[in-house]
Amino acid sequence: MKKIIIQYCWIIGIVALVFLLASCINKPIEKTKQPSVYDGSLGLMLGCMFDPSECDKIKKNAEQEEITKEWEEIDKQNSHK
Repeated sequence: MKKIIIQYCWIIGIVALVFLLASCINKPIEKTKQPSVYDGSLGLMLGCMFDPSECDKIKKNAEQEEITKEWEEIDKQNSHK
């Protein structure tokens, strides 16, 4: 009788171990997007801290790029018609 109980305990233990290992394999790994300091943003920030006039130039350039993108979108919409 004891041998049968011990065998069932081993079988249950092995089955539980297999289920635990199988559940670990199916978990999807989610990558969180972290900010990148290698795109020049750190340099721009430090530039603005030590030379505020340079920051104004960067803002004007960013505004000009935004306007250019808006006009490009308008051109794309007109070309599709």
